[in-house]
Amino acid sequence: MTLLQKHLRGSPKYQRIHFAKSHYSDFVSGGFDTSGFDQHGYDRDGYDRSGWDRWGYGKDGFSRDFIDRDGYDIPGFSRYGFNRFNVTWFGMHRDGVFQSKKKKEHHREEDNDGKTQRDKIISELFSDKGCELDGTVHNVSYSTLDGCQTCTCKGGHRECSPLPCPSLDCTQTETVPGDCCQHCRSCIDSGVRYDHGATWRPGGNSCEVCHCLEGHVNCEREQCHTPCKNPTAPPPNSCCPSCNGCGVNGHDFPNGAVIPTGDRCQECTCVNGNMVCSPLPCPAVSCQNPVRRAGDCCPRCEQCVYESKVYVDGQTFPSRRDPCLHCRCSAGEVSCERMDASCPTPRCRHPAKRKGECCATCDVCEYDRRVYADGEVFTPPGTGPCLQCRCKGGNVICHEEKCPPVQCSNPIVDPHLCCPVCK
Repeated sequence: MTLLQKHLRGSPKYQRIHFAKSHYSDFVSGGFDTSGFDQHGYDRDGYDRSGWDRWGYGKDGFSRDFIDRDGYDIPGFSRYGFNRFNVTWFGMHRDGVFQSKKKKEHHREEDNDGKTQRDKIISELFSDKGCELDGTVHNVSYSTLDGCQTCTCKGGHRECSPLPCPSLDCTQTETVPGDCCQHCRSCIDSGVRYDHGATWRPGGNSCEVCHCLEGHVNCEREQCHTPCKNPTAPPPNSCCPSCNGCGVNGHDFPNGAVIPTGDRCQECTCVNGNMVCSPLPCPAVSCQNPVRRAGDCCPRCEQCVYESKVYVDGQTFPSRRDPCLHCRCSAGEVSCERMDASCPTPRCRHPAKRKGECCATCDVCEYDRRVYADGEVFTPPGTGPCLQCRCKGGNVICHEEKCPPVQCSNPIVDPHLCCPVCK
């Protein structure tokens, strides 16, 4: 049996067929790089960098299997053995009639068994010695009208049945040139053909997604599923927001950055598209009932307890133990400072401090570590009754009494009196 030999592309035996360009060249509307290719890798004529279009056809009109868009190879025959005029290489039409009636009559005269030339050729091509291989399946490209049947030899008789076709998930179908089986109806969008069920993005619109459904193009805006609360704006050539940063009040912040919020009591940072805030740490309080006022970040103490006495916040007071200590209550803490250095210098020799006062005055007298009131007459401890002192204006004035001569032989000495007395 003679087989049809496929010649390589560019074979001198067969002239290359040039097909006119169709509207494939304007299927994109813009967005080409410096090399002239769009974001999907195709140039303005619809070819990728290797010279193939979306359906696997080269610029010469043939696919990688050397089949053109109409289903014909380089010599001009389809996969079923027919050329563009529905004639096989041995001159038979699809209905079995040969091109030359003379050839047909000649074959009828030679066929003594009543077989037609068509049946004879089929019998010769089906097996080497008639129908001998029982149960053997042979795909023939010259079968009945559609050329899409499978024949089997059983008991010396040829049985043919249509080729099995895959089941379709659609109701609207179409016939594709060069194929035996029906296909779901395809779609045409901006001059580009898409198969049933295909999904694509129209040129220049990254947020729209189109689907082909039984010849109808349905386009809708892409549904974004953003797993963060504060995403940034969509990056270039993208439709959905990004969680690689945070968008807050019209400003974008990278992950890990501090986000200003105007609240001085908390600190906010960006964590994978989410603004995470936490309150600033507060110092420990020393009172039992701290108070938090409006505008304050932390609770504070508004009372102070000092020397077993309670003072309100902001109150100033002297220490009960040391009148020279001047204290103040602030946020539950008492701070004190000494006032000795600010006391004026008294203009007397024996100034003294009154009880509960810090600075010495000339209104009283201090003598031998004892305080005497102004005008008070006293005898200093450790001296006799003959020494008499008096406090006057912060000064102590003392004089010693002189005893007169005794006029008796046995005077009486009284320890409380300066001079002896006679009975």
